[in-house]
Amino acid sequence: MQKKQVTALIVMVILAVIVLFGYDALSEDALADASTYEVTAEGYGGPIRLMVYFEGDEIVDIEVLEQNETENIGDVAIEGMIAKILDNQSVDVDVESGATVTSNAVIQGIEEALAEAGIGGSGDAYIGVGEGYGGDVEVEVILEGNTIVAVNVLSQNETGNIGDVAIDEMITKIVDRQSTDVDVETGATVSSNALIAAVNNALEEAGVALGEGGDAPSPEYDSEGILAIAPGYGGDIVLDVIMDGDEITEIHVLDENETGNIGDVAIDAMIVKIIEAQSTDVDVETGATVSSEAVLKAVAEATGEEVSEADVPEDPSAAYDPDSYEPEGVFLSGKGFQDRYDIYLDVIFDGNEIVEIRIIDHNETKGFGDGALRVVTERIINQQTTEVDVQTGATWTSNTTMELVQEAVEEAGVTLEEQEPSEDAPSTDDGGGGGG
Repeated sequence: MQKKQVTALIVMVILAVIVLFGYDALSEDALADASTYEVTAEGYGGPIRLMVYFEGDEIVDIEVLEQNETENIGDVAIEGMIAKILDNQSVDVDVESGATVTSNAVIQGIEEALAEAGIGGSGDAYIGVGEGYGGDVEVEVILEGNTIVAVNVLSQNETGNIGDVAIDEMITKIVDRQSTDVDVETGATVSSNALIAAVNNALEEAGVALGEGGDAPSPEYDSEGILAIAPGYGGDIVLDVIMDGDEITEIHVLDENETGNIGDVAIDAMIVKIIEAQSTDVDVETGATVSSEAVLKAVAEATGEEVSEADVPEDPSAAYDPDSYEPEGVFLSGKGFQDRYDIYLDVIFDGNEIVEIRIIDHNETKGFGDGALRVVTERIINQQTTEVDVQTGATWTSNTTMELVQEAVEEAGVTLEEQEPSEDAPSTDDGGGGGG
């Protein structure tokens, strides 16, 4: 066989491999000599595990080994972040809109791999510990001089989808501002302060004193109409309010970090109500007050409309002074979220019927447990049974509420006659939050 024929045959074989198996077979060979670092960062739905491949100082590939992010949102964000980081050969890229926690987790993982690989200045690592809600929060702070390059969480046992998310958000704030003088995350104060304490502990060990830090650069948003921003439960809710004269025609959500399947659902519901009413004078979503109020404020800012105070329900315990309250029914208390705070109820009966449940005092998480208290007590009254659906994301508070009312029923010696839920009874999809 002639030399040209042999060469042609080899080329044909290579092309056949590419056609049959894609570039995977070839790319595996290309990555065979690459240095690999497996890293893990906490995403919105759990650990995001990545394998990062380096050739010299170049990131040549990033493989996703494990992820449990929201389908069509977080998983897409991971791929988007990987593409940006590979293209820019840097973690200094914009996060994916609407998936900040997931995006920051990818960045954190790659930063850890870069530090382990000694690329871009390996920096010095210092360990710090702070006392969190569920135990110690241990972090590794990587410094280059007086600059925080990365903060990696080594261990934590904070509440899922609340404390762990707060920790990720706090890390982003601290690294962006180069300071621990940042606002804590609403509804996760203990976890936030634990992260701050842990970083300060590491900085003290390193003998580094950070300044006050500057304001983090504001993200840029492309809007067709009026850009409006208001603080929600998990951070800023950013809306694009499109007007045609005085008419609100569309409202697009450009960014939000509210609780999945709760606050984000409330945002969508509020937008529908506002457009239908052509006004912010609409009811908030039960159990998702913070997210709902943020939407109202943002749209009101865009339209120049004032938000009516009547639209914002008061805390159910605001009408009573627990120290001087005189019960009208069965007065009792029990431990709320994680047996940490007391819930005080006055369950009022008329014969064998529960006619009112007064929430006298509580310290449940704002936007989460407080919403569950309102919703679950309403369900109990509506259905005349203590076996009702728990409020999504606030199981602990919901179960405590049902147990307390059942205790009142037994103490009163009544027999409830269960009713079919009415159409206006609070549903399990009403807003709310996770962690009560």
